[in-house]
Order: sequence, then C-alpha cells, then structure tokens
Amino acid sequence: MNAGIRLAVIALTTVFIVSVVAWLTSAPIERANEQWIQQSLNEIVPPSLHDEKMITHAFDFQHSALGSVTALRVYPIVKDAKWNGSVVTAIAPDGYTGDIALLIAIHDNHSLLGVRVISHKETPGLGDDIEIVKSSWIKNFDNASLTTLTKEQWAVKKDGGSFDQFTGATITPRAVVNAVYRVLHWHETQGLALLQQQFQATIENKALGR
Repeated sequence: MNAGIRLAVIALTTVFIVSVVAWLTSAPIERANEQWIQQSLNEIVPPSLHDEKMITHAFDFQHSALGSVTALRVYPIVKDAKWNGSVVTAIAPDGYTGDIALLIAIHDNHSLLGVRVISHKETPGLGDDIEIVKSSWIKNFDNASLTTLTKEQWAVKKDGGSFDQFTGATITPRAVVNAVYRVLHWHETQGLALLQQQFQATIENKALGR
C-alpha cells in the first residue's frame, strides 16, 4: 500500500470515527437540552397558568424582534384552553463573545413572568452572572413591564437605567436588557396577536394530521 492510499484510508477512518461519536452523543445532548429547557420553563411559569403542555404545544416562529434570521421556539402558556401568555426563545446577538440565547416568559397582560439564559459564551467569572445558577441578577426582570419601567429605565445603570451591570462586565448585561426590552415591546405592539394566530394554526394543523 503506497503512502497516498494509506493517508486516504486514515482520513476515511478518522471521518468515520468522528461521525459515529457525533451520532452516539447527539441524542444524550438533545435530551439534556430538553431537560434544561423544561426545568427553566417550570421555574418562570407558575403552575396555575399552564397545563404542562407547553413543550407539546410548542411551535417555531420567526420575527426580527427575536434577534434571529431563523425561526425560534415558542412555548404557549395555556390552561383549560385559555391563553395566558407565551415563552419565546430570543437571541441577544451583541453579547461580549457572541449570541446569548434566552427564554422570555410573557403574561398576556404584557408583564414578564421571568427570563432565563439557556446558552451563552460569555467570560466565566464576569459575564456568566446572567446564569441563574451563578447569581440572582436575571430575576430583576420578574414582573417588569413597559408600564412599570420607562424606556430610559430599560438599560443598565451605567447607561442611566435601572439594571445593575457586573463588575468588569457591562456589555453582557446590556445585551440581555436590550434583548428583553425589544421582545417585550414587540409583544405589546403586535407580537401577542401574531403568536396567538400561529398557535391556533398549529393546533388546527395537528388536528388535521398535517
């Protein structure tokens, strides 16, 4: 076997091994992500508002206000066929080291039920205080709305707003605050109606087996 053939065999073997490892690990990773999302949903949505079918009734939705050019997951908050709000996945694209993915739970009265970070690449020990397991900072969004805070207050304190920044890290909390405000404003002006329409269409399509 000449050198060229040996290199080709090695390359093909490496690709095969990598593919097998990726296939074996993809399912556990996906299950772990689902468990983390379910846990986050349970933390920010009171049991009195939902019938535990948020993931079952989830649908994909795309809008520029959500910070992504691709569709993101929406989890309807419904109980006894009554719409009580939704949890939207949104992206803060201007984090210090990249995108910050958020779950933003919004009551149908346009107030925030809560916010959680589901993925990010921010600097450990600085920007990762946006994680609920690292600090309680993210809870500052609980019950906030466009009525309880003025537009100017929807900013970190360094920018004249109401939200704390982190010592040595302002970009990260600023990105999260801006993303939450953007989504909340969209929800109040047009998002609520659009999400309800999409939810009804999704339910009808499932009933028809589409």
